[in-house]
Formats: sequence, structure tokens, C-alpha cells
Amino acid sequence: MKRPHLGLIALALHVPRLAQTGTYTLADLRANGTYGSQTLAEFGVPNALAVVNTLTQQYNQRLTTNLTALADTTTDRFVSETIGGSIRMERVSEYTNTRTQKGGKSVGRGMPLHAFNVATGWTEHFEALTTMSSFVQMLEQVQAANDDMVRSELMVALFNPEERDIEEDIISDFEIRREVIEGGKVKPLYNMDDEVAVTANGTKLGAHSHYLGSNGLTNAALDVAINTVAEHSRGNQIVVNINEADVATFMALPGFVAARLDGVTPSLTTATANFTLDLTQTDNRNIGYLKSGHLVRTRPWVFQGYAVPWNLGANASKVLRIRIPKARVFQGLRLRGQEGNTVLKARTWENQLGAGVSNRGGASILKFNAADGQYAPPAALDDIQL
Repeated sequence: MKRPHLGLIALALHVPRLAQTGTYTLADLRANGTYGSQTLAEFGVPNALAVVNTLTQQYNQRLTTNLTALADTTTDRFVSETIGGSIRMERVSEYTNTRTQKGGKSVGRGMPLHAFNVATGWTEHFEALTTMSSFVQMLEQVQAANDDMVRSELMVALFNPEERDIEEDIISDFEIRREVIEGGKVKPLYNMDDEVAVTANGTKLGAHSHYLGSNGLTNAALDVAINTVAEHSRGNQIVVNINEADVATFMALPGFVAARLDGVTPSLTTATANFTLDLTQTDNRNIGYLKSGHLVRTRPWVFQGYAVPWNLGANASKVLRIRIPKARVFQGLRLRGQEGNTVLKARTWENQLGAGVSNRGGASILKFNAADGQYAPPAALDDIQL
């Protein structure tokens, strides 16, 4: 699986220099030129620290922006979600009264909090011999590792149909200990458990699951998966997310309308979408429309053989919620200081977060290559659970 595109920007780094003034660009530091070829010792630890801080701050901001469509952020261990359609207008009594209604809230939904790190190390040889170009590449590899970790947390939260214990890595003055928190569970999408699902008009559903299966990819199976999401909200904007390996299969569906190819004049008898296919991000782009009119797009967090209808409508709350530490100093990817070293000479990069489903009706998952027609989680899910 490819990690999400977070996009490196042409970043100007305003940092102090040993004997110069002005700015470095990220390209300057990547290239094996005037600045990129300098060792850390020549470049100066204070200057390198400024580079680290700037790149890390920009990376964390960019990651937060890219996750906005998928998830809200919280520092709370337990969260609740408003249950749509739980307040209804009623006929008044002879005294013009009706019963008091306060609206429904979900309870018992917990969010995990895990501590992750990657040790890059720091030695006298590293400072004396490593060039700034190699140093920047190392920083980008750390960011890529963090991308993979975040993606894995989101995929486990979505594709695992079982509720999980609320695991929390408690950081104290002396240690990190893992505890299981009582009083709730990390919930998946609706999975036929004891929580009652409600439609947008207040109808209570019976046994209800958003984990679906079919023994082949058809428009009918996709319609069922889409409608399973649509019935929980009004003003829906549902898109279907797929893996890039499944693009040809989707384009072969009857009635599929593909995006235009830049520079190619479509046939007058062939319908094409009113946007151009992005050739630069094959795993992160819109590819066309289903016969039902719903947009299909590739996403790097979707497994091959699965389709994920997702409600982006203004009336639908975010499907996922990411929990981060309450203390701002521990939020996001950071270089953790230890043993009296300066922060640049710390050995470990750290991030603390966890993910769970918040809006259980905001998405569904269709396994469309299931021989028995039943949902089963991806086999690769076991490999990415950290």
C-alpha cells in the first residue's frame, strides 16, 4: 500500500546562518550543492535545529489539513455523537403540552491513545560526517514513517468490524505503561451490535451493518452500499473511495463515465466527466462517475477489493475521530529530548495518537470480491496493526 500524499511544498526556511544572511529553500538543502554538501558541523547545530523545527511544523500543519475531510480531532477519552432523527414533533395534549425531548446521544464510544516512535540516533560521527542533504532526506523518511503509522491507525479503525478495548499508553514521570480503560469500547462502523441505528427520519433499524459483501462488483451492490450510508443523513454528498488497483474494474461497470484525458478529444458519442484525469497522483485522484451519479476516487488508505462510500455532506459529522494528547507540547510529530541532550541531538522521534469511528453511519465498506458474498476484513489488516 502506498502512503498518503502529503505533498512537499517549496518551503523557504528563514534560519540563522553562520556567516551568511538570507533564506534557504528546501531545494537548496536537498541538493548536493553549496548548502546541501555541508556537514552538520559545518552548517551549525543551531541552524540545523531551525531547519528541523520549520520542516516539522510545516509537516504537522500539512498532515492536519489533509486529514480534515476524514476525521475530527479530540483530546477526550470518551466521545458522544448526536443521533439524528431522535427528536420528533408530536400532537399536543388538551393543555397544549408534549413530553420533553432533549435528543439522543451515543454513549460508550472511546478513543485510544498510543505512543509511537522511531529512533534515528545521534553520534559524534553523524554530526561530523552527515551532509545537510542526507540530513533532510532522513527527516523526510521520518515523516514518511509517520504517514504510514497514521494511515495504519485509520485503516484499522475503519476496516476492522469488531469493537476494540480502549488501550491507552499512559506517560508518567518515569515510564510509559499500557492500560485498558473501562467504561466503553472503540467502536467500528455499525456492525449489528446492540447500539440501535436510526435513519434520518427517526426510524429505528433492526440488525444493521455497514460491513457488506458481494461476490462481484456490480452497480446494484454499490447502490446498496451507498444507500446504507445515505439513509442516516440528509443533504448527502457521498463519494466512493477505491484502491488504484481496482480502477479498470470500476471503469468497466455499465454506465461508468470516466474523466477526460488531457490532450485527447473524446468521441461525440462517448460521455466523459467534466474534469481531466490527474496523471500525477494515481492513488489519490477522481476517476469518474458511477451510473448512479456518485463520484469515484482512488485513495491510498483503501485496500484492493474494497469500496468505501463516504458521506462528505455538510449535515454529516466526520466518520473518524483522532485522539491526541491534551498537552500541546506532545501533539504531532516531534523530536523528543532525552538525557540532557539538545533537542536536535535527541535519539527519538515521537507521536501520540489513536483513531476510532465517531459517526458509525457515515460510511460503509463493500468487499466486492467475496466468494461467499460476506464481508471479511482484509488479510493485510493484521500486518498493519501496531
